[in-house]
Amino acid sequence: MIARATLLLLAAVALAFLVPQALEERDLRRGRALAPSAETGAEARAALRAARRHSLSGEPRILEAQLLLFGSKPDEALAVVLPVARREPENLLAWRAVAAAARQRGDLTLQQEARERLAALDPRSAG
Repeated sequence: MIARATLLLLAAVALAFLVPQALEERDLRRGRALAPSAETGAEARAALRAARRHSLSGEPRILEAQLLLFGSKPDEALAVVLPVARREPENLLAWRAVAAAARQRGDLTLQQEARERLAALDPRSAG
C-alpha cells in the first residue's frame, strides 16, 4: 500500500516536471516554424509567448526578440530580452539580441554595455 502511494506520488511529481517542458518544446517548435514568414509573424510571436509561460529558460524571449528585430521593432525587442540579459548575465544570445536592438534603436549607451558584456563572455564577439 505504501509502495503504491509512493509510486503514485513519484509519477505525479514526474508529470508536474515533464508536462511544462513538453508544452514549452511544442510552443518553441511552432514559433520557429512560423517565424520565417511575415504572414505568420503574429502566430509565431503568440507561440513563443505561450512557450514563455511554460519555461524558466530565456530561450523563448530571445527568439521572440529576434522575431521583433526582424520586424524592425527594437523597443519591443528590448522590452522582451533585456530582462533575460539582466537576470542571466552569462547568456551570450540574450546580450547579442540586446546589442542588436540597441543598435536598431540608436541607444549607444546600451549598445556599448552589451558589447562590453559580449566581449567579456566571448572575446571573439568583440569588434
